Amino acid sequence: GFALRRSDMAGNEEALETQRKENVARKLVIAEFLFITAVAMVIPTRAPIVLGLKKGDATAAGKILGMMSSSAAFIELFINPVFGQLSDIYGRKPFFLIPPAIDAFLHTLVAAFPSILPINFVDRMISGSMIVAFKAPVSAALSDLFTGPQLAVWLARQNAAFGLGLGVGPFVGSAIGGAKSFFWSSVVFVATMIYAQIALPETLKESKQFNLQACSPLRFLKLFRAKTTSILTLVVGMQSFGDYLNLYDINYLFLKKVFDVDQTGIGRYATA
Repeated sequence: GFALRRSDMAGNEEALETQRKENVARKLVIAEFLFITAVAMVIPTRAPIVLGLKKGDATAAGKILGMMSSSAAFIELFINPVFGQLSDIYGRKPFFLIPPAIDAFLHTLVAAFPSILPINFVDRMISGSMIVAFKAPVSAALSDLFTGPQLAVWLARQNAAFGLGLGVGPFVGSAIGGAKSFFWSSVVFVATMIYAQIALPETLKESKQFNLQACSPLRFLKLFRAKTTSILTLVVGMQSFGDYLNLYDINYLFLKKVFDVDQTGIGRYATA
């Protein structure tokens, strides 16, 4: 009887621990949804601002928007390994707060000074690089909680939240319109910070030592040592050419200049 009671107690403790982990995972997924919604709110409104600053010159606006996206990608290449290393040392939670704080500040500047192109450029360049800087620690936190099939399920839910945010954000942003969308996006970023601070516990159990070599932006080249990882790396790399965030601005210019689609129509396109 004693052995049976011990077994029941162990089973109950395991069930409670699983429930605790799933509750934390749900909160992580909600935080990602909030963050990506804030990111996506300005997707349908940034290109019109730049087009206006270039006095309707779609070619000039397209070049500026392309440089914005490329600059964000290059910054991402360098900061993501560093952020990953730092989250292994100082924990995941600080990196649920830093990206939305940076984005909230920059979006507020755009809302206040929408006619200053350098501010728009810096905002897109840095805030674009913060997307994975937030998403990666969420994935790392999920990997702190789960392994195997459970981890795969929660990573899929994380990506579903990412996709939902990309759908909701443009719809809301286009309804607000113009520079005001940047202000309300910053409000959602602040809400994300508050939610993360209150609701998300630290999931890292054991800190690691800082590894400078792991911060190299060229470290991904090691993936080409094996055939399987080489193919997967190439597939992911080729997908980035058609990334929604990179192509949207160009598609907007096409819809606006060729079909004269209004702001509401642009928002519906972005949501779709």
